Amino acid sequence: ATLPAITWRFRVGQPRLLYVARDAAGHFQLYAANDPPRQLSQGKGEVWDYAPHPEGASIIYSVARDDEGADLWIVDRDGNDPRVLLRCPNASCTAPSWSSDGAWIAYERQDLSERTIGVSIGPVVPQIWLLDPASGQTQPLFEDAPTPGRAPAWSPLGQRLAFYDLSELAIQIVDLDTGEQQLFDSLAGVGSWDPEGERMVLPEVSFHNQLPSGELLVVAFATRSVRSLSAPGTLEETV
Repeated sequence: ATLPAITWRFRVGQPRLLYVARDAAGHFQLYAANDPPRQLSQGKGEVWDYAPHPEGASIIYSVARDDEGADLWIVDRDGNDPRVLLRCPNASCTAPSWSSDGAWIAYERQDLSERTIGVSIGPVVPQIWLLDPASGQTQPLFEDAPTPGRAPAWSPLGQRLAFYDLSELAIQIVDLDTGEQQLFDSLAGVGSWDPEGERMVLPEVSFHNQLPSGELLVVAFATRSVRSLSAPGTLEETV
C-alpha cells in the first residue's frame, strides 16, 4: 500500500537579543532588542546578569538589593509577570545558568561579609548551588564537601556542568548523571561549550618575559585530549 504524503508546517521564532542598559532613572535594567526595545525588568534594583531559558520562554536574572546582596528573579520573554524566583537573605545570588532541559538552574551564591562594629571582617568565598525552579528547592552542588567556585555553565546537551574551581585554580566539569568529575588547569576562567557538550574551548594564560599571553585549548572529555587552537605567533587569544 502507498502511504499518503504528509506535510508539516511550522514557524520558527525570530532570534531576540537581550542586553542590560540604564533606564530613564539611571538603573541598570534588562531589555529585549525589539523595535522599539522593550524593558523586561522594573524597579530600583540593578540587574547584574541574566540567562534565557533553553526554549526562550523566560529569562532569569539577578537583582541587587540595598544590603549588597542579590536575589534571582524571573520574567517571561515578553516582560510579563516579573517575580522573585529565589530570595537570598544575607547572601548574593548571581550568575544563573539553565540546564539544557530547563529542570535545574546553577548559580553562584556568596554569603555577605560579616561585620563587627560596622567594619567588614573579610570576604566570603562563593559556592555553586543548584535550584529547582519548579519547587523552589535549592542546595549546594557539593553538600558534603563545599567547593569555592564561580561562573557555572551548563553544557548545551546532557547534564554536564562546568565552573571555575577557586580552590584548585582549574575548570571543573561535573557530570550530574554519573557523578564523574574532571579538572582542567586554567588561570583564565571558564571557556565555551561545543554544541554537543562533549568538548570545551578553554582559555589558558602563559607568561613570557613577565608579559601574559593567551592561548585557546580544546579539551575532549571522553579522551581527556587537549589540542591548541592558537595560531603560531599569536600574542593573545581568549574566549
